[in-house]
Order: sequence, then structure tokens, then C-alpha cells
Amino acid sequence: MEGAYYNGQYLNRLERLGYSQAEIDNKLESTFEEMFYGPEGVRLCHCAGPDMMYIEDTGNHDVRTEGMSYAMMFCVQMNRQKEFDCLWRWVVTHMYLTEGENAGYFAWSCHTDGSKNSDGPAPDGEEF
Repeated sequence: MEGAYYNGQYLNRLERLGYSQAEIDNKLESTFEEMFYGPEGVRLCHCAGPDMMYIEDTGNHDVRTEGMSYAMMFCVQMNRQKEFDCLWRWVVTHMYLTEGENAGYFAWSCHTDGSKNSDGPAPDGEEF
């Protein structure tokens, strides 16, 4: 059996479980809205000024490259350029390393105020 990359047939698992495309679209949209704009204590995304956003790691109360990258991918898949740009701006402003042996990488963890928890990239991701 060939994978989707080879045969061009990308299966929608929710559709195969009997959900209509409208139900799937509504669920994705409501999840996005809750994640980015839901009430305090529910949303994961927080504004940092007029043109930046970050995703909080709720277990550690900080910002991780992993969470930011997943959120940016969600924005791409939902065609949400404004939110993507706000996340990317926060990442480049606060996480991008410009000096030292890790210049060109991103600090894997920052406080929600943008100060770095680490001056190195995630060893399980960016370094490999």
C-alpha cells in the first residue's frame, strides 16, 4: 500500500468516521478561535502588544519553540496570516539567537515576558 505522498490521495480520518466536511470545518474553526481568542484560562495564545502573540506552555508557564511552531502551522493550515505574523514576530524578537555558538538558532524556552530561559536550541529538534 502506497502512502499519500506517492499516490496523491490524502485521507481525511474524520470524514472516514462519518463527519461531514461542514462539521469538520466548524470544529477546526471553533478550536482555532478558542485557542487564540477564547476566554482567559482557556486560550493558549496571548497578545504581547499590538503586533505580537505567543503560545503559553501551560505546564511550565513559559513559551517553547515547539508550541510556537505548532501554532504557526495551525495558522498556515487555517489561512490565518495575521496570527501567523504575530507569532513569528514574537519568535524572531525574543527567541532568535544572534550571537555565540548558537547564532542562527532559536532559544527553545523563554519567559512570557520574552526573556530567555535558555541560550540554546532544543537538542531534540533543531540540532538534528
